[in-house]
Amino acid sequence: MKPAARLAVLLLLGLAVSAISVSRDGHPSVSSGDVVAQQQDDCEKAHPWQHKVDGECVDKPGVTHYHGNHSPEPQEECWIECLCRQGELPSGNSCAPCSYVGTVCIRH
Repeated sequence: MKPAARLAVLLLLGLAVSAISVSRDGHPSVSSGDVVAQQQDDCEKAHPWQHKVDGECVDKPGVTHYHGNHSPEPQEECWIECLCRQGELPSGNSCAPCSYVGTVCIRH
């Protein structure tokens, strides 16, 4: 199933996917970047590894989904992907109270 279709199914089930940025040292951090967020489309605001193409959210070129832990390599930016029920948000350090999905990375 394509990532955009998977997200649509999850949202229909009352679930949402959240992301926590991961630095190269492996520590999660939530990025703020309000100025950058204003320039991004809706897809990028929700999931920094996606952009809008023909009205649909799709992964940007060079994106890899790892189902498990992955240590970022040089020239790679990664996020922890969490699956949350509607109204839940992951904490700053982990997916809790949401479920851990994996790591999403993009090469720059």
